[in-house]
Amino acid sequence: MVYDVIIVGSGPAGVFAAMELVRHGKKTLIVDKGRLIRDRKCPIVEGKSKTCLNCESCSIVSGWGGAGSASDGKLTLTTGFGGNLEQNIGEDALLDMIGYVDKTFVDYGADNNAYEPGGDIVKDTIRKASSVGLKILPARIRHIGTDASREVLNNMYEDLVKKCDILMNTFVEDIIVEGGRAVGIRLEDGTERRGEYILAAPGREGASWLASLV
Repeated sequence: MVYDVIIVGSGPAGVFAAMELVRHGKKTLIVDKGRLIRDRKCPIVEGKSKTCLNCESCSIVSGWGGAGSASDGKLTLTTGFGGNLEQNIGEDALLDMIGYVDKTFVDYGADNNAYEPGGDIVKDTIRKASSVGLKILPARIRHIGTDASREVLNNMYEDLVKKCDILMNTFVEDIIVEGGRAVGIRLEDGTERRGEYILAAPGREGASWLASLV
């Protein structure tokens, strides 16, 4: 089989890309060296070790949902800080994307209550900070929570696995390039998967791997 798109990495970028691709009827494959949410277990967190064992696939930063699956699950819904995407697509388009991502999390089970700081106490705090040279940027926050975040991410998996192929605990050894164009991936066991497009979304954990290929 030749896939329309092969996605390397199942963090937020990979997961949301897959959602859009299957929505448009594209044959999609997701490959990640990490594990599913239910199988991501760190020996230190579980009290089995006091020091890092340098696991081949770190369950804290690798696996379904990416490194964020171990966070407290906060979505910061603002263009005021957090990156420079606004410079590339404009503020209006970025606000639309933030709204889309936020709605998707809610649709998959996140609490529908978001928090936005306001009132006199916020104004007073901003004024006091400004008087000493500090700038406070209030932002709307959706606090999902660690456990609920894992549940939401698992719900996304259960939905996507019905619509595309997913290979977890599978290391991508190389991206196959022919005629100056990426045409597939080579897995650690030597097998290959072919695709019209290869979307590399390995996250911070896979940044050095990706850099080694270019």
